[in-house]
This record gives sequence, structure tokens and C-alpha cells, in this order.
Amino acid sequence: MKKTKMFMLVLTSAVLALTPVTANAAEAAPSQVTETVIATPTPTPKKPQKKGWVKTKSGIRRYYRKGKRLTGFQKIGKNYFYFSAKGTLLKNTTVNKGYRGFTYYIDNKSHVIGRKKGSTYYTASGKRMTQVQIANLRSKQIAAEITNSSMSKSQKLQTCFNWVIKGYYNIWRDFDQGGKDWPATFANDHFLHHNGDCVSDAGAFAYLAKAIGYKNVYVCADAVQSNNNAHAWCEINGYVYDPLFAEAKSYSKYYGATYGSYGLYPVLKYKIS
Repeated sequence: MKKTKMFMLVLTSAVLALTPVTANAAEAAPSQVTETVIATPTPTPKKPQKKGWVKTKSGIRRYYRKGKRLTGFQKIGKNYFYFSAKGTLLKNTTVNKGYRGFTYYIDNKSHVIGRKKGSTYYTASGKRMTQVQIANLRSKQIAAEITNSSMSKSQKLQTCFNWVIKGYYNIWRDFDQGGKDWPATFANDHFLHHNGDCVSDAGAFAYLAKAIGYKNVYVCADAVQSNNNAHAWCEINGYVYDPLFAEAKSYSKYYGATYGSYGLYPVLKYKIS
């Protein structure tokens, strides 16, 4: 009897061991889940758009409008400027055959102070220049070419005087043909041809003196404008500067002379402004 019970117990254990696991039992078993994390790249921030005046580390100045650097002839605010093809601001130079075929004149502050097409001069804004404006423009150009920043003011003045007297004597017009702004008209004859008579010499030197910073500058003549035999000279701060007489007679006697030693006195006196 004991053997029969033992046999039944072993048989039952074997049956249980071979019985498959039910679905509910499988659900009860713990499961493992693998999670995959995808990293989202951080977007690269956009560089701020350049605008207005920008100065590079090397000192080059540029101007940006809507993110683009300006080139050529441009108006910014109330002033006019000229930029190279690479956008570099130009200074103290002349651009030949620039925008629309004009020649552009640029001062040491980078401002376009005038432009020319053919033989006609215009302001930066496009208006035709007067004889006075042309004389001021040309004198600034020439003074910038023949003087430098290492010179004193008096050295610049003498350099300008010497430049004038290098031109030979020539009469381009009679005194009565100079118009109301006769010093500018005669000065432009000298600036254009680098020669002239006493009126051209005096006018050219007077405008050059103004260009380098002298204030009390006059062109004087010893007769009225209808007298074509009149002689002319320049007066600065009350002293006489006569380029023609300095060249033809005595440099020391006619450079910075007093009226007492000069011997002539003004009948006409035109202030250079």
C-alpha cells in the first residue's frame, strides 16, 4: 500500500512538471523594456546682421545696409562717400572714371567734395559748381598733393607759394573779363594750366592759403577792374605776398612784406571765403 501511494505521488509530480504554462501565468512574469533615446542637435544661432558703420581690426571702415556692404558712390545721412569695389571707405583721394563715368574728389574726412564729368564740375549732390566752388575744390586737391601733415602751417604756406611761382607768365584773360568773382576765375586759370599773370598767381595762392587754414586772406589790386593794366597780389593777415614780383624781382622782398616796403596799396580788395 505504501508503494502504491509513493508511485502516485511521483506520477503527479511528473505530470505537473510537463504541463505548459498558461497565458495568465506568462503575463504575471516580469518583462524587460529597452528604451532608445534620440538626441536632438542644438540649432546654431544665426550671426546678427551687420548694419551701419563697421570698423575692422585693421582700421578699414565699411557701411552695411540690410546686411550688405555698400560700394561705389553713396549718400549716408547728409554726406556723400565713395567705397571701393570691396566696400572699403576711401579717403583723401581722387577716383577717376567712377560711378556713371564721373571723377570723384574725396577729402581727408572721406567726404566727396565734388565730382567732374568732361570739363564741368558738380557738387557732391549734383549741382553745377560756381567758379568759387571750383577754386575751393582745386585748391584743396593741390594743397593735399604738395604738403603733408609733418609740415608746420608756415611751411605749407611757403610750399604753396613756391608751387605758384613755378608756373610761367601767361595771360588767359583781361582783368575786366573776370566777372564779380574775379579772383576765383583767375585762380582757376592757374589751377587748370599751372601758369598765368599777376591776377592768376595772386588768386591761386590766396585760395591755396585758405585751403591750408588761413582766414584773413584777400586778393588785392592797385586799380579798378576795368583797368587791364592793374597789378594784383595776395594779402594774408595784413602782409603782402606777390608771387609774380617774387619770381621776377626779389623773393625775400615780396614774400610776407609790409605795405611800407611793398610800395603799392589796394584799390580793390576781395576777401577769399
